[in-house]
Amino acid sequence: MYGQKDLFSVLKCLSIVEPEIGYVQGMGYMVAILLMYVDKTDAFSIMLKVVNNKPYSMKEFYKQSMPGLKNAYYKYLTLMKKYLPKLHQHLLDEMVTPNLYTIPWFMTIFATNMPLELTLRIWDIFFIEGQKILFRIALAIMKINEKELLKADFEKVFDILKEYLQSSSQLQFPGKKPINDEENSIVIEEINNKLGANDTRKQSLEQKIDRILEVANNFKFKNKLLDDLDTEYLNNPKEEIMQHCY
Repeated sequence: MYGQKDLFSVLKCLSIVEPEIGYVQGMGYMVAILLMYVDKTDAFSIMLKVVNNKPYSMKEFYKQSMPGLKNAYYKYLTLMKKYLPKLHQHLLDEMVTPNLYTIPWFMTIFATNMPLELTLRIWDIFFIEGQKILFRIALAIMKINEKELLKADFEKVFDILKEYLQSSSQLQFPGKKPINDEENSIVIEEINNKLGANDTRKQSLEQKIDRILEVANNFKFKNKLLDDLDTEYLNNPKEEIMQHCY
């Protein structure tokens, strides 16, 4: 309950200090993660910087018409066309546009629909380099799954992405309470088996996270490219890209 009160307090204060954006649902995930590591005062201060300060500047994502999100779609599609041209065209042919799968990625800085362990690694980089990591991680996810995605139809695309990002690190212990030595030994064996399986899942998850970050690091575009795309989007956007940014 105490954590819920802190979460409410931070989100309420943000909505008062930043009336242009008020409360946006995705912020709750972000603040909740911050409150795992800092108190509510620091969480509020960090969120203000994420919203307003460069190189983060997330405010445009949270305004009523979400102009920052459409801008992000434009950058993402341009980068997809540059680095993953076959997949870029295939997804558009299947009418898979960024608004159908990247909203939780960009709006929450990958705080939802994926393992917390990955989110924390992404946030470490985000606080250093800003928005660039959003696009690098998105490209990495698509690159790693490119072969399967190129064979996928509209519905299968989302199944592939969901399956790939789903966390398998949760451990559920048996609910049965042992009442004698025999049952106790059975439960202990079950727990040990699950712990062993969990260790395997954890190792697999860590390998997956390392792989995503390794691939993301291979997309070595500079912030200037994103700045140039900002200017292009605002002044002279390419219609072939713009028509898919909605």
